[in-house]
Amino acid sequence: MGRKLRSWLEDDSRVGWLRRLSDWAASGLDAVPGTTPNRVTAMGLSLALLATFMFAAGGIALGVLFCTASYVTDFLDGALARYQDERMTPEERAAEGSKHWMRRRGKTEDGGFLSGAAFDPFVDKVRYFGALLALGLGRLWWPLIAVGGFFALALTVGRPIVARLKLSKGKSNWLGKHKVHVEAVLIAWLVFVPAAVLPYGDDVLLGIASLGGGASFAGQAYSVWKNRKNAKAST
Repeated sequence: MGRKLRSWLEDDSRVGWLRRLSDWAASGLDAVPGTTPNRVTAMGLSLALLATFMFAAGGIALGVLFCTASYVTDFLDGALARYQDERMTPEERAAEGSKHWMRRRGKTEDGGFLSGAAFDPFVDKVRYFGALLALGLGRLWWPLIAVGGFFALALTVGRPIVARLKLSKGKSNWLGKHKVHVEAVLIAWLVFVPAAVLPYGDDVLLGIASLGGGASFAGQAYSVWKNRKNAKAST
């Protein structure tokens, strides 16, 4: 059952239109001189911080605008990285490694690493927890926020560590990717649905997102365990 669900969620034929849309958007970004995936990610971080500030200050409309724009950059940075990487020669790809991390085109490890921390996942957490705390304090059950924060921190810090130790690729698994969708729904729910409409709806969505984080962490831990076991068996 689990394998069938995973296969259905990751079936590229179901999201072919999304690939075409991402290629179109990436081609437009690539035409702008100096545009790199990491710069797009950095823009997403700035937008996420602006969204958090506006939510906390009561500027809900601007907060929604900035938060939505930040989520869009999360889609665009990966699309741009893939688009540029597919169009580079091996020589061009090798030359990118000597550039400053912000100026590198195509797929680089900086989406997963930056001075020992995970950059792209870090921005994801700032976007989500910034909006969550600004909108949800006093409305959400704080232990669930704490649990979600623990798994978010563990994944963000743990992924680059296990990748550096070659125990795992350190990349987001399919559970982590779909958890982001639940997080976006939760933020939209907090903005548009009054707490009185469904008193426990906020915590239900937060619980699902936190459970997704826990499952994603467990998946990463299993990958590390399996790789260590295989490594021992081969020696």
